[in-house]
Amino acid sequence: MKKLLFSGLFLLLFVGRIYCAGPSTSGAIILKQGISARAQGVGEAFVGIADDINAINYNPAGLAYLEKPELNFSYLKGLVDTSWGSIACAFPAGPGVMGISVFTLQGGLLDVYDGAGVRVNTLNAQSDYLAVFSYAFKTNRGLLLGFNVKGLYSILGQAYTGITYAADIGLLYKVFEKLKIGFAIQNAGEEIKYIATEDLLPLNIKAGFGWEVFRRKELDNITVAFDANYPNDGVLRYNFGVEYKNIEDGVAIRLGYKFGEVLGCYVDSYSAGIGLSDGKFRVDYAFLSKGELGLNHQVSLIIGF
Repeated sequence: MKKLLFSGLFLLLFVGRIYCAGPSTSGAIILKQGISARAQGVGEAFVGIADDINAINYNPAGLAYLEKPELNFSYLKGLVDTSWGSIACAFPAGPGVMGISVFTLQGGLLDVYDGAGVRVNTLNAQSDYLAVFSYAFKTNRGLLLGFNVKGLYSILGQAYTGITYAADIGLLYKVFEKLKIGFAIQNAGEEIKYIATEDLLPLNIKAGFGWEVFRRKELDNITVAFDANYPNDGVLRYNFGVEYKNIEDGVAIRLGYKFGEVLGCYVDSYSAGIGLSDGKFRVDYAFLSKGELGLNHQVSLIIGF
């Protein structure tokens, strides 16, 4: 099992160097944006950490770690007047853990002008609504498996609609006490169609690890994480992050870096964040650099029961 997982990880990390495609050629951009202030704080290097309800967005196998129900609210202020939001819940069900979540994307306002250059209307440029059903469980060999089933309803310019379905699958394996490796395939599904125009879904293959490099009893720890992402509309990209947690005081500090983030062109970007928890409630905040395009801000609230 270990040999198989390591072989798949290194194949993904190095084979993709020879691949190159046109950037941002897929549609359904709501499927490209992870909604989690914690994961954003570590540069979205989360496929090998994935130990809370945020696993839904990065590696659904990680939901199997949940022993009690969790409820999550997240909001991301995007570029210009775009925004993302989500509500998610996860709870033990039978031999595993079930999750149900709803995501929304508001693409801002679009001014419409007539032939004389006079503004005649203002429309919502894009509104996307995504419903996700998740399930994860542990196998007898310590391997965690999980999947998402997604339904997407999209509206462009308040006039054109598209509907499609997609699925994710993920696995997570603890190699030893302080090292976990993860693998996920995201957004496998058919094209989304608006009238006669079809756009590919943003299929992504990702692998990575979460390594607890330092632990001081049950007081604090430091985790280093690394992800490789291989999208169908770009080149292999890497994410790196570090999370320090003071378990005793309920404080977390995070730093992240994305190599080759796609924003219509290839640039690197960085992020940072903080988390505060009292055991039942946890508030996470992250800000993300988008180069010359400015900063994004995200906040999440997780409630444990």
